[in-house]
Amino acid sequence: SPRRPPRPAPPPCCTSAAQLEALAAMLMGVLGGHEGVAAALAGAWAAPTGEIAVAANQPYATWLAAVFGMLQHAAMSISAAGTSFETNKAATPTPLEVEANQTEHVTLQANNFLGLLTPLIVANRTRYFSDMWVRAASNMYSYAAAAASTVQAIPPLPPPPTTAAPMAGDPT
Repeated sequence: SPRRPPRPAPPPCCTSAAQLEALAAMLMGVLGGHEGVAAALAGAWAAPTGEIAVAANQPYATWLAAVFGMLQHAAMSISAAGTSFETNKAATPTPLEVEANQTEHVTLQANNFLGLLTPLIVANRTRYFSDMWVRAASNMYSYAAAAASTVQAIPPLPPPPTTAAPMAGDPT
């Protein structure tokens, strides 16, 4: 409804996107560290057991890369929803615009002696229903469509794979 005050701005949404981007960057750093250690290990430990040690860490590195991609995608979706919110909020009639229209309508109605102001009343109502209501509704649906993908932007992250087999007597 145009009478409802606008929702608060989405700094939490933008903050969430920035935090996800920062987390993704940290994961990329961890992944780079793992790949660096794997390369150094492969060069320093050329025996078959060294190859097994490097290969044992590969599923974890693959998992880190997958989670990095998921977090980057979620951050982009949340950021796009925040941008859509701001764009649609700016295009929606403000409560002051609606109040001015309603005040004009009451004034026109009160002074409509002999129907002389009827064309102005019709123009006022047309502005209210075909402009303000249509803009408010279309912006609401536009934002809802843009935000729909954000609802599922962060799917449950898969658990990290195990990198070592449990030892005998391990309580796992």
